[in-house]
Amino acid sequence: MDFEQTAQWRTAHPAPRVPSAIPQHLGQLLHTLSDAFELRTLEKCRDRGHRKFRCSHSAVIAQLDDTGLCLGDLAERIGISQQATGKLVRDLERAGYIYSHPDIRDKRSRIIQLTPTGITLKMDIEEVLSEVRCEFQEILGNGGLDSLEQQLRSAASAFTELTD
Repeated sequence: MDFEQTAQWRTAHPAPRVPSAIPQHLGQLLHTLSDAFELRTLEKCRDRGHRKFRCSHSAVIAQLDDTGLCLGDLAERIGISQQATGKLVRDLERAGYIYSHPDIRDKRSRIIQLTPTGITLKMDIEEVLSEVRCEFQEILGNGGLDSLEQQLRSAASAFTELTD
């Protein structure tokens, strides 16, 4: 992509909340890119009619499948407390993306599952993530994005090993 195409793309795809000055240290750069990715994803989900969807909900939606999960298992998979997971579940239930029903194996527990609207949201999120990746690819080029992703995977893996 040449300079003129990049300028046209940026005009057509403004990035809200991105600071006017380019951040100077790694933490700020990663945060700025993360914000841009998150905002583009949320905007595209809203364009598809998911107006009640929030970025904080994505962890719950990503973990649910056809069989559903109990709250404790969902919280463990997400890596947050059951109380915080419960709040996200209530938000998503009110929005119509998930429902819960008693677990036939354990009457004290409830199974959380996607509604048809939630299944549509999950499929839309997959498409949106691909679209936003393509936007980043237009800016960075094929090799640039592939290289960035590989370096980020290597760093994430190395830091995960350090904390285990």
